Amino acid sequence: MGIYILKRFISNVIVLWLVITMAFFAVRIMPEGPFNNSNMSAQSQENLEIFYGFNRHVIEQYFIYIKNLLERNFGISMLGSGYEVTEIILNTFQVSITVGIMTLIISSVFGTTIGTIILLYDDEFIVKVLKLIVSFGNIIPSFVIAAILIYILEIRWNLLPLTGFNSPLHYAILVIILGLSCTSFLSRLVRISLTEIENEDYMYAARAKGMPYNTIVIKHGLKNSLISITKYLPCLTTLLFANMLAAERIFNINGFAREFAQASINSDYTMLLGLITSLSIFLVVFNFIIDILYAVINPYVKF
Repeated sequence: MGIYILKRFISNVIVLWLVITMAFFAVRIMPEGPFNNSNMSAQSQENLEIFYGFNRHVIEQYFIYIKNLLERNFGISMLGSGYEVTEIILNTFQVSITVGIMTLIISSVFGTTIGTIILLYDDEFIVKVLKLIVSFGNIIPSFVIAAILIYILEIRWNLLPLTGFNSPLHYAILVIILGLSCTSFLSRLVRISLTEIENEDYMYAARAKGMPYNTIVIKHGLKNSLISITKYLPCLTTLLFANMLAAERIFNINGFAREFAQASINSDYTMLLGLITSLSIFLVVFNFIIDILYAVINPYVKF
C-alpha cells in the first residue's frame, strides 16, 4: 500500500508540474497583453513590464515563477490595484469551494438514490417522471436553468434579487442549478453500474439464499457500485467547475470561476496563473485522495 501511495504521489506531482508549465507558456503567448492600453503611455508600459519582469527572457521568467511558487508567492495582480493574488484567491475560493462541496455531497446522495429507485421500480409512474427529470438534467445546460430561474423568481415573481450572494436561499438556488446536471450524471452511472453487476457471482449467491431482489441490490449491489462512483468523481468535479464558470457570471457572484473568467478577459497574467495553479493543486490533491480511496474499496487494484 505504501509503494502504491508513493507512486501515485510522484505521478500527481509530475502532472501538477506539467500543468503549471503548460499554463505559464500558454499565458505568455496570449495575443493581448495586460498593458496593451491605448490610454497608457509607452514609458508607463515599460515601467510596468520591468516591475513584473517582462523585460527578462521567458525561460528566466519561468524559473522565477517556479521559485516564487515554492515560496507560496503568487505575485501581485496586474489589474487589481496592487492586490496580492493569494489574497484574492482566498477570498473567492471560499465561496466556490463551499458551493462545490455542498453540490457534490447532495448530488452524490440524490444521484445514488434516484439511480437505485429507477432500477428497482422501472414501471412506476413516479420513476418515469424521475427519468424525465434526469434526461432534462443531462440535456439542458446550467446557464439555461439559471436564466429561467432569474426570469421566474426575480422578474416575474419578484421574490428576491438573485444577483449576489447574501442569504442561504442563494446557496440553495445555486446548488440546485449546479447539482441538477451532476445528479443526472450520477443517477445514470449508478443505474448502469447496478445493471452490470447483476450477473456477478455474489449476486447469484444472494438470490440462491432466497433474499428479496430489492435487498440484494441495496445491500450488495449498491455497495459495489460505489466503486464506479468513486472512479468518476474527478470527472464530476471538472464538470462542476465548468458549470460554476457560467453560474457565477450570470448571478454576479464573486467566486473563483468568475474571477477566472475576468482574468482571462483582461489578460491578467499573474492572476490567471495563480488561479490555474491553485485550481490544479486542489484537483491534484483531490484526485490523489480519490486514488487512495479507490484502492481501498476496490479489491482488484494491485499494490
